[in-house]
Amino acid sequence: MNYVTLKQQIAPYTEIILLGNIAKKYFGKSTAWLSLRINGSKVRGKVYTLSKKDLETFNFALQDISKLLGSLSIS
Repeated sequence: MNYVTLKQQIAPYTEIILLGNIAKKYFGKSTAWLSLRINGSKVRGKVYTLSKKDLETFNFALQDISKLLGSLSIS
C-alpha cells in the first residue's frame, strides 16, 4: 500500500478519530509510533510503515469505532 495514499485516506477523519486512542487501545503503542508508520517516516535511515498485520489491526479499529458510533443513541 502507498502510505501517502493511506495518509490522504484518513486525513478527512483525523478530527473525528483520534489516532492516539487507536494507537493505545488497538496497538498498545504511542501516538508517535502510529504517526511514524502512517506517514512512512524515515528515522535513522529506516522507513517506518505499517505491516500487513498492522494494516489489518488499523482497519479493525476503524470498523470497531464505526460500530460503536453507529450504536450510540442518546435518550
